[in-house]
Amino acid sequence: GGKKKKKTRRGGQGPRKAAGPAVGETHLVISLLSRNRRKFVTVLTGMETVPDVKLKAAAKVFGKKFSCGSSVSDTASGGKEIVIQGDVVYDLPTVLMENFPVTADKIFLLENGREVPAVR
Repeated sequence: GGKKKKKTRRGGQGPRKAAGPAVGETHLVISLLSRNRRKFVTVLTGMETVPDVKLKAAAKVFGKKFSCGSSVSDTASGGKEIVIQGDVVYDLPTVLMENFPVTADKIFLLENGREVPAVR
């Protein structure tokens, strides 16, 4: 049996990259999730695309500003999101622009399954 086996490189395709906007392109999406009865949480995704912003610190800023709980959690697609307790969807864009290097044209609200510019 002098058959020669072809050497193959191991490792497969490697880890999947998270889908979404290109790195360096800021794109923030604010959405509202219903919890139970009349309770809501506001979810901010895409904050990791903002340069020089630590997510934990950003969550703390929101928690202090809206005097509520705010935390960083992982998304199913492998990204990170900031979860803020309470309905602060319409107050969030102004706070974002005051505290972080974000312009109004980069912030979107998720309404009825589609993204709408936050500031009209």
